[in-house]
Amino acid sequence: MICKQKTFCELYRRIQQCQNCALCELNVNQKDISMGYGKLLGWKNSVNKCKFLFVGLNPSHVRFLGLEFAFGGPQGDNQGVGKRFIDLLQKAEIFDDIYFTNLVKCSSLTNEINLNNVKNCICYLSEEIDILQPNIVIALGKQVFDIINVFFKECKINIVLKTTFHPSWVFRYKKLSEENYLAIIKSICDS
Repeated sequence: MICKQKTFCELYRRIQQCQNCALCELNVNQKDISMGYGKLLGWKNSVNKCKFLFVGLNPSHVRFLGLEFAFGGPQGDNQGVGKRFIDLLQKAEIFDDIYFTNLVKCSSLTNEINLNNVKNCICYLSEEIDILQPNIVIALGKQVFDIINVFFKECKINIVLKTTFHPSWVFRYKKLSEENYLAIIKSICDS
């Protein structure tokens, strides 16, 4: 059996040292990212596999400003997007079976990425999938879903791919009620 923790340490060391595109040159990406990506929030008893891999587009450019959760939300802010999303996942009773990551590992100053960024970074997502062996990959947003869907087809990756709204879209812009978002996530995870 492969020691997944060592594998992750090596992977995140390589991500930290990555210079595949210009995003690595931005000041916001010069800090330690070892806890910034794929932060596993709920493994029990050192289980080396997750059921649900949530994938966002890229980390917020404000990720080092006291953020406690994967999708933002300052520490102590009970209304932050990340805190509200974690609360929702706990209500869905899947919190112990999840892992969070981003398609592109670096931030951009505008929170926008291009296909070059994706092409230079998708190998890291592929390695995370190899390590975690998720039952379902859940793309947070249509753009992420479309990119991963093409990647899965090209690489013949046979993992269930689903999509739902990004928590920022739901909680910041209030485009969907929390109850409906919870129902969607439960439906995805029960399928």
